[in-house]
Amino acid sequence: MILVAAPGYVAQRGLPQSPLDLADHAGIDAGSASAVWRLRNETGEQVQIAPRTCLSVDEAGVLLQIAKAGLGIARLPETIAGPGLNRNEMVHVLPGWTEGTITTTILTPHTRGQLPAVRAVVGILTEPAPVTP
Repeated sequence: MILVAAPGYVAQRGLPQSPLDLADHAGIDAGSASAVWRLRNETGEQVQIAPRTCLSVDEAGVLLQIAKAGLGIARLPETIAGPGLNRNEMVHVLPGWTEGTITTTILTPHTRGQLPAVRAVVGILTEPAPVTP
């Protein structure tokens, strides 16, 4: 997960220089309105910060659109934020910091006798998500 914001938001509010600066920014979150962001940098340093959550939604696509509208800083999977970053529609906030990864788990009893459709879905889910420009 990475932090992103719209260029307009950054122009108006400034770009945070450290995770602690996020406390002075509007956070757009997926989930709890009182969420704590647990950030880690390349050296393994960890910081917990609670930005001022101005909005909480439960769908990453909606979260991306709200961030593009300039309402705050969002934490999103890189596969979702990447295309907007590549088109300069979004700004990577604190690029040296990330908030972990998303793990998806699928449980099936066994592969013997498994329906072809189930095997196909498992095959799709186990492929890395494409990052489109």
